[in-house]
Amino acid sequence: MSLQELQEQAFRLSVRDRLTLINVLVKSLQTIGQIEDWQYL
Repeated sequence: MSLQELQEQAFRLSVRDRLTLINVLVKSLQTIGQIEDWQYL
């Protein structure tokens, strides 16, 4: 799925679902940051 398709799908979501999506995205980025931090130990 392209970024454009994802954006179109996101605009179809309810406000509550959009906020949930944002929450999940932020958590996934935090997890990536934690994994990358371990590489330097």
